[in-house]
Amino acid sequence: MNSADIHKKNSNGSPVAKSSIPYRVVIADDFPVTLREVRAILNSQPGIVVCGEATAGRQSVEVVRREKPDLAILDLGMPDISGFEVIRLIRHLAPNTKMLVLTMHDDEDMIRQSFNLGAHGFVLKSEAIPDVLEPVEHLRNDGAFFISKILRSRPTQDGHLPEAQCGPNRRLTERERDIVRQLASGKTNKEVAASLQISVRTVESHRSHIMRKLKLENYSRLIRFAIRNGLVNP
Repeated sequence: MNSADIHKKNSNGSPVAKSSIPYRVVIADDFPVTLREVRAILNSQPGIVVCGEATAGRQSVEVVRREKPDLAILDLGMPDISGFEVIRLIRHLAPNTKMLVLTMHDDEDMIRQSFNLGAHGFVLKSEAIPDVLEPVEHLRNDGAFFISKILRSRPTQDGHLPEAQCGPNRRLTERERDIVRQLASGKTNKEVAASLQISVRTVESHRSHIMRKLKLENYSRLIRFAIRNGLVNP
């Protein structure tokens, strides 16, 4: 059972602290060393439980469907079906499960497609093993999405973040685009407010207005809009 489905009260009716509810993780990777090392790191952390493992695409979908974990850590290059199809199927079969993608490639189109299909995080394997706890803890603490530091700081070929020149992005004001950029880079409403020297309530109002303007149903879709339209550089 997903921890989100647990009735978070003790027998006396008092709420259970969030840290007392195990954060359940499935790991899927066809490379045994990666699987073993990520498992060891996660199992060493209090409050995190590895509840399933897989070494192929279809197997990973089945394990996630059965376990309904809080997080699935997925190698994008596993055998039998594409990583993109794995993401699409998991989003359909376990919509409450967040997905952290591991890959050896830093291809921008691959990153965008992963987020558009429903992934919540993207990390290069070269940095995933020593630093896997950072994205896991970020997503565990209700972070909307995570992009590794290397990818987040990588410039485009001309050294600037790409700007979409057509479509819904043109309907946003410069202030609205700035707010979306900052939210999509991982900042909280409070941090955005401090950066722009406005109130938190004003940031919340802008965010709600932006989502209505773009006809986006939730915050995750706003993040994906920002990535797809070049407001942040994945």
